Amino acid sequence: MKAFHFRLQQALRWRTTQLDLAKTSVAAAAKKLQDIRSEIRICREDLEAGARQIQASDGTAGSFFVAWGAFTQRMTRRLPELENSAAQAEKALAVQLNLLVEANRKMRLLEKLRDGEKWRWQAAFDRELETFAGECSLFRLQLRNRMGA
Repeated sequence: MKAFHFRLQQALRWRTTQLDLAKTSVAAAAKKLQDIRSEIRICREDLEAGARQIQASDGTAGSFFVAWGAFTQRMTRRLPELENSAAQAEKALAVQLNLLVEANRKMRLLEKLRDGEKWRWQAAFDRELETFAGECSLFRLQLRNRMGA
């Protein structure tokens, strides 16, 4: 009996490679989203820290208030841009996750086909082995009968 050979092994390797690429893409999209959310959090923390600093100041640092005004204007423009980028990154991550699920599904399908073929091959191999063992036993019995007679 021939050794087991899955005729779609090359396709399975390709699907495995596609799954690995999809995992890498999901990781990159998740990292991008995480970075954007981190930047949003930092901007908000900076605004809160500045507001606390203004409340604690004695009102003598006029240059601080000018700088604070420019900073808050910049942040009020930047935060909506970052939130928009985060929304786009979430959509991109969702797309990449869908591609990952699809790649995984395609690979699992080929693995199930391979496993089914392997099971059928193993069953045929076992039958052939059993037949061979039976023939060997009969041959030995016949040989003993001839030798004994």
